[in-house]
Parts: sequence; C-alpha cells; structure tokens
Amino acid sequence: MPISRRQRGAVLLEVLIALTVLATAGSALVTLLDRAVAAQVAARESERRIESADRLLTALSLLSRADLEQRIGVHRVGEFIVRVERPEPTLFRVAIAAAETPLEAMLVTVVYRAPVEVGATSPPILSTARAFARPSIPPTAHLSVRPSARLSVRPSVRFS
Repeated sequence: MPISRRQRGAVLLEVLIALTVLATAGSALVTLLDRAVAAQVAARESERRIESADRLLTALSLLSRADLEQRIGVHRVGEFIVRVERPEPTLFRVAIAAAETPLEAMLVTVVYRAPVEVGATSPPILSTARAFARPSIPPTAHLSVRPSARLSVRPSVRFS
C-alpha cells in the first residue's frame, strides 16, 4: 500500500522528536560523567592532603615536651598551618589546617607530656592521645626537618 503524505510527515515528526530526546539524554549523560570525573579528582587530592597532614601530625605528636614548648603558636609548615597550644601545664593541643583555610582544622590531637622534674635521671614517659584510633606510636622519636619542609620520623624505642 502506498504511504500518504500525511503519514510520511507524521513519521518524520516522530523521528525528529526521538532524535531530540536522544540528544538531550546524551548531553545529560556527558555532563554527569564530567562531574563524576571531577569529583574523583577532588577526592584524590583531598585524600592526599589528609595523608600528608596525618604524617605531619604524627611527627609533631612524637616531639618532646621541650620541642613542643618551642613550637607553641601558629607556624606554616609546607602547605599547612600548624597551631600548637598548651591548655594545661601537661597537655599540648596540636591542630593542622590547610594554608588556604587556616581557621578550619583538618586534624587535631592532644598530647600529654609529663612535667620535667629537677634532678630526674631518666627521661619522662611520653604518651599521646589521638582523636581517632591509631596503631601504637613509639614513645620517643627523632624529628629531622629539611629545608623542603618535609618531616621524617625515625623511631627509637629503648628497652630496659
């Protein structure tokens, strides 16, 4: 049977509508994929920053009482702002923030350091209280700072 002009026009209109719907769905899918890739990149960068801040916080929490007293205040270390406070005579609060947002702390810990007794023959016992569960940290460590502002920790555990 021959197709009438009216039927051909309706088929053409249906094809145009279908192509428009397909193009709209395709552009929405491309936009969604672009946002997902951007979110993944941002999450990787955020995770890298948190890991770097955690390494710095671990290194600072291993410092002795005298070293922490020298660092009281706000200091820039690489891409971070470090704030060391002493709310109590034996407690030190150490907070790490990104340099771009210095008022928003990324990581915070409170470190206990026993008071230094005059005439003591053995070093005071050091302990740390982390804001989240972590594996045990050696009681003492040597902290070395290079000009690149990277910190490295070399644990030295003494057994008696």
